[in-house]
Amino acid sequence: MTKTELNRALVALILTLDETPDGSAPEGILAAGLMQFAMPFDVIRLVMVDGGLAKVEQSMMKITAKGRDMAYKIRRATEAPC
Repeated sequence: MTKTELNRALVALILTLDETPDGSAPEGILAAGLMQFAMPFDVIRLVMVDGGLAKVEQSMMKITAKGRDMAYKIRRATEAPC
């Protein structure tokens, strides 16, 4: 796993959680969606939780305020200039 691959997976997860109505999703669904990145979900989960971007309760991952702020910054950085 390269740093670029990890960053892509983190961006995908952060934006996915931010787009859900309550900011959460089952870990199993998220892990299945990230299979294309060919890395263990546990690594991505660890980075998200240790970084304060998400928390996990009863197999549900929920984005935190810090995670939502990161999602906002990602969207702003990737917007096409007018």
